[in-house]
Amino acid sequence: MRTYPINLANIAQSSVRDGKLQAALDALPHHQDVHIIGGGPSANLFDPDDHPDAFIILLNKAVELFRDIGHMHVMVEDTVWLFDWAVQDPAFRGLTVMAEACAVKAPADAYGAGFWNKVLWTRRTSWKRQDLSTVGKGLIQIAGFGGVALNAIHIARILEAKSYHAWGIELWFPHGQQHFDGATPYSDGPLRESMVKFDIVDGRAISGGGPFESTNFFIGTSQAIRKVCKHEGITLVDHAPVGLLNPESLIPLREEYQ
Repeated sequence: MRTYPINLANIAQSSVRDGKLQAALDALPHHQDVHIIGGGPSANLFDPDDHPDAFIILLNKAVELFRDIGHMHVMVEDTVWLFDWAVQDPAFRGLTVMAEACAVKAPADAYGAGFWNKVLWTRRTSWKRQDLSTVGKGLIQIAGFGGVALNAIHIARILEAKSYHAWGIELWFPHGQQHFDGATPYSDGPLRESMVKFDIVDGRAISGGGPFESTNFFIGTSQAIRKVCKHEGITLVDHAPVGLLNPESLIPLREEYQ
């Protein structure tokens, strides 16, 4: 029997055209507590036994910790395939959401056609202060910032979350710790994903010098998340002891990090 290669671009575009993500979200239970778990250190603080009825959205690497209890795994950057956690064996049993850009560099042979066809593909679009109650044209970003965490908040908004919770979304590197397991994928360099020094000025993280470490992408992402949450009236409970979702929480640490 002759076999044909999987055309991920066609699969992704078809899913977007058919509105599969919107339909899937419409069919899910609404008005739940939503817990969004990223790859930062405070992901280790999440205890699923404390939140038995929550809807759990896993971001990127967090699937390694919580694959058995997560309801959704979200990936949006086309570079996710540089990391082992992007390919699950066996595949994640919950819903997988990917931005269409993930299809560009995805190893088509990493999963079978059945997996790729079940992915809920979406496009990301620029946020224009629109209502977030539907996917509409796609998950959002602000000038390229917001990342996977903002997309998960958007999904929680579509699900009319009763409450919004963030774990492992520090968006900076406390004592140099980048991921919950000690992994350090970020290094010095010219890219916006490269490490930079920053300080808190007038309630905002400003790169270019200071006692703290992050990336320009994380700094811009923290600002995008705060901007959208403020506009939407979303109270995001950040369970990180200190994080850029609450920049002023870093101010008392200045001397410790000098």
